[in-house]
Amino acid sequence: MASKSTELKNLSSRDKATRRKAVRWLFENEINDSLPYFIPFLSDEDIWFRERAKSAFTRWCSDVDIELIEQLLSKDLLEHEYFVSTLLFNFSNEGERIIRKLLNSENYLVRCNVRTFQLSKTEKNNLSAMILETLEDPDYRVRSIGASFVNDSELNDPVMEKLFSDNHSKVKLSALKNINLNPKRHKEWIDLFLESNDGKIRLLATISQLDELLKKSNYVFLVDVFSKATISEKREFVSEMINLEWNILTDLINYLYEHKYWEFLIFLSNKSSSDKAIELRYKLAKNTHVPIDYRIKIIEKLKSRANRMDFSELIENLEESSDERLIQAGEQLRGLLI
Repeated sequence: MASKSTELKNLSSRDKATRRKAVRWLFENEINDSLPYFIPFLSDEDIWFRERAKSAFTRWCSDVDIELIEQLLSKDLLEHEYFVSTLLFNFSNEGERIIRKLLNSENYLVRCNVRTFQLSKTEKNNLSAMILETLEDPDYRVRSIGASFVNDSELNDPVMEKLFSDNHSKVKLSALKNINLNPKRHKEWIDLFLESNDGKIRLLATISQLDELLKKSNYVFLVDVFSKATISEKREFVSEMINLEWNILTDLINYLYEHKYWEFLIFLSNKSSSDKAIELRYKLAKNTHVPIDYRIKIIEKLKSRANRMDFSELIENLEESSDERLIQAGEQLRGLLI
């Protein structure tokens, strides 16, 4: 007959089925003081036992098991330090005893977990100090964890200066993705992000300030950011733009049209399916100043709307062209309407 003492003894049975049955029984009956018996299973060659052992610790360990957890951090069992770092949310103040050990780990993933735990538990008025401490880590991935918490803290000069002096762009990017900069309170920091030599940082900073830049009609800057971006970054940039109301973009579009920034316009028109974007697409397709390759791409995009738009003016425009490709495109559009 199953009992606690019997099933604990069965955990060391040579028969695998018996051991499995014992594990199941202990789980079903929530025998949480059986936790020490699961330590050997953490290194078992059978993944089933390893996973059940991890589940047992995740499910049952708490402050009363600190000494047991410290055993897992002994030199002989150092292989378990990453797993221990995933258990920190199971503890309260007693967890400080193992945090100090884990912060000395050579495994950056362990330190990432520890810092995530610490930053999540730190009160807002102390968060800046904890972020600064995290930004001292030798690995940029750990520092990025600290940077990701800046929006929850009271931004101050020491934190921002530390971020800007970091030698890895991904730390700055982590901050920028999670920051909520107030244009009035943090103008100097916004300007530093916008003036960064790192294209990705500059792009993300621009995206975060799109409303402000458009309100100020800072179109020269927006064009410069777009022109220096990679294709994927241009798509990202334009995707953020078209999330805005089209009327907010009207003046920018007029500026781009007047100054013949065709690529920027084509990205904008092709990324949206709104009526205004389709009108722009049609206008660009007819414009003889637009490079032919761009016009061909726009026309291809317009073909799907052959039965919903009056293409007569565009077809006439294309068939009167001196370029064979445009003439052929006009003939194809006419064929779609037959």
